[in-house]
Amino acid sequence: MAFRLTEALLILVVQTSLRVHKVQDPITLAKSKRLVYGAAGNRRGGYLCGELLKQIAKIDATHVLYKGVGPAVFAGHDLQK
Repeated sequence: MAFRLTEALLILVVQTSLRVHKVQDPITLAKSKRLVYGAAGNRRGGYLCGELLKQIAKIDATHVLYKGVGPAVFAGHDLQK
């Protein structure tokens, strides 16, 4: 028997100064630069998707833990400094 336990909307937010237009662009960039990503909570949806992306794309990235989705999204301008 199969059933859907949960469903969640996940978004990828990237600084406009990076001039990326598709998901492959930040992956390509991450292979040559240090990538930092923020997510609300440890071992939750955003964090797990980031870890999955790291494994699939074979990139290294550092997770920054935030207390909530809002702070994780709006702090993005500080992550790449």
